[in-house]
Amino acid sequence: MTLHHFSSPAWLIRKGGWEAESTVEDFRRYAKTVIGRLGGELKYVCTINEANMGVQIAAVMKKYRMAAEQEAKQQKADGQVQVGLDMQKMMENMKFAAMENMEAFGTPQPQIFVSARTGAGEEIVMRAHEAARDVIREINPGIKVGLTLSLHDLQCVPGGEKEMENAWEEEFGHVLPHILKDDFIGVQNYTRAMYGPEGQMPVPKGANLTQMDYEYYPEALEHVIRKVAAEFPGDIIVTENGAAVSDDRDRVEFIRRALRGVERCLEDGIRVKGYLYWSLLDNFEWQKGFGMTFGLVGVNRETQERTPKESLKYLGSFLG
Repeated sequence: MTLHHFSSPAWLIRKGGWEAESTVEDFRRYAKTVIGRLGGELKYVCTINEANMGVQIAAVMKKYRMAAEQEAKQQKADGQVQVGLDMQKMMENMKFAAMENMEAFGTPQPQIFVSARTGAGEEIVMRAHEAARDVIREINPGIKVGLTLSLHDLQCVPGGEKEMENAWEEEFGHVLPHILKDDFIGVQNYTRAMYGPEGQMPVPKGANLTQMDYEYYPEALEHVIRKVAAEFPGDIIVTENGAAVSDDRDRVEFIRRALRGVERCLEDGIRVKGYLYWSLLDNFEWQKGFGMTFGLVGVNRETQERTPKESLKYLGSFLG
């Protein structure tokens, strides 16, 4: 069970949201309440989904602002953050969003969980996780506790080593001290990111892209698992991995190659405890709406009829 997957109550946002010191205690009380009522039924609890998402969004927003200031032609950067945000549309609608935010929250720039996060805000998120972890263990020591992170398979061309290292520190390294006492980490990966001397590079020319503008690269999962395992002492669960594609045959192939990588990790003694595909149903992908078809099961939005895809059968019968 995941306690927090991006959505926050309005009263929390009015208090300053995920940049407010009070959020640490509010989240601790929330975790205490939920586990007090449901803890006896739970084996694994993720405190916060993609706890590092605000840092990734801050980086992408910075790129958009720089492009706007330079009046340069905007390249697609949506695929550089592993969540369904339409960053260009966000920038265009900032004026209207500010008006709505004032009405709803009393501030033109509410600090929701997927806002571009400051360093202080990132520390608050980490402390909220630690507070929730501690109270969960007080109530039920048998529950395994962790969080999930959005992680790219970071690679580089010659000269890009330092930029790649800095990116890994931003995605994972700064979080590590806060999760060393966790029972598990949830790895959420969809693609890779390439770095050169000037920073992140565009997707390779001619690369196969998913509907999310990610490079179709299922081998990324194995690489990320191995890198995390080298630094994190607890168990690893793949809590999100998948592809938004229109042709289900591409989804089957993605799953096949990704799971083969997981098998290689297991063969080498890496503690991978589970694999969860994203997602069971074609879902509502935040600002990208219903157009992104990740699901193992198709959904007719007019009738709500569910249609299992071949990829569901493949994943369910996977034996290597």
